[in-house]
Amino acid sequence: NSSGVKSIACTFNSVARDCASGVLLSFANMNAGSYNFEVTAVDNAGNTSTKKLSWVVRTPVAHSSQVKVDVVVIIDNSGSMAPEMKSMSQYFSKFLTQLNGLDWQVGIITTDPSANASNLDAIKTDGRLVELVGMPGEFILKSSMPTVNSEKVFGDTIQMATDGSGNERGIVTAKRSVQRAFEAGPINAPHTALFRDGAVLAFVVVSDSHDNNSDPQALIDEVKAHWSGKKVFSFHSIVVPESSFTNPTGTSVDPADPCKGYRESYKFDGRAYYRLSELTGGIKGTVCSTDYGTQLVDMGKSTVTLIKSATLDCPPIDTNNDGKVDNMDVQVMTAAGTPYTTFTVNGDKLVFASGLPLGVNTVNYTCF
Repeated sequence: NSSGVKSIACTFNSVARDCASGVLLSFANMNAGSYNFEVTAVDNAGNTSTKKLSWVVRTPVAHSSQVKVDVVVIIDNSGSMAPEMKSMSQYFSKFLTQLNGLDWQVGIITTDPSANASNLDAIKTDGRLVELVGMPGEFILKSSMPTVNSEKVFGDTIQMATDGSGNERGIVTAKRSVQRAFEAGPINAPHTALFRDGAVLAFVVVSDSHDNNSDPQALIDEVKAHWSGKKVFSFHSIVVPESSFTNPTGTSVDPADPCKGYRESYKFDGRAYYRLSELTGGIKGTVCSTDYGTQLVDMGKSTVTLIKSATLDCPPIDTNNDGKVDNMDVQVMTAAGTPYTTFTVNGDKLVFASGLPLGVNTVNYTCF
């Protein structure tokens, strides 16, 4: 303390650099890379002290992301479903229209739970994704495809042979499709690709039968287990409505039943599917119609409004240097090109104040 400083020596990346006591050295506009600065001081008594500082300069990269939505369509491929398949294929574009501007994927499974049935096409059972017609080896429709192509492929694929099991269990096969995303083997690889982290998930079931002895909570628990409760999803039902015309002890269809022409059995309705829709905020539609257009529009809108957050490629940086990362650093643009600002930034996630408005599609931000 009393001897005073005799000398100071500095190195910058191991190369000597001029320095003096009390002088402030600044480093600005540096290229990307690793740096270190070392100061060694010697006092008149011969004591030596060294301090080293190291830092890394990274180049910011502009990113543009789209909000992700993954959809699983569950088709009842039992003997009575041919008319419903045709109607669904005609109007499913109305569902996709509601997802315009989003990064969406669509896969198709059936209600057939058979794990090993020799008389059926095994690729359409046990929650497996159905191969797309006209696209050998492909199982997922994507928003990057031309709309006219994706609509045609969906329509061709969904009108499949109605030789599936009469033991329809759409909730079970939906659960199996999720499980497959976490199981090894080439047959499960498309499932891993379909169920993306950070994407909102929607199931849409179309069936004229009940779900045989399935627990709606089982699918909720399965999704929760695999994504630690962070996966937002909904289950939409186009099924025979729960009604007073269901008669487990009856022997014939009630002539007053408005669904008598669509109901596979007077003993059952789609109440298990409806319970799952209620539990997940999904839409409860009716299969007792030749026009699914309006129902699919509502389901598409409902799916979009469930988008409460978006996962980005990396955590955005404070580009305006105001000490915080907010909507001044991250730009969310609607399809019309207008900004949407009611969100917060939490690491690599955007959290929307009241759900993502219809039409919001692009997030622009900068990160390392």
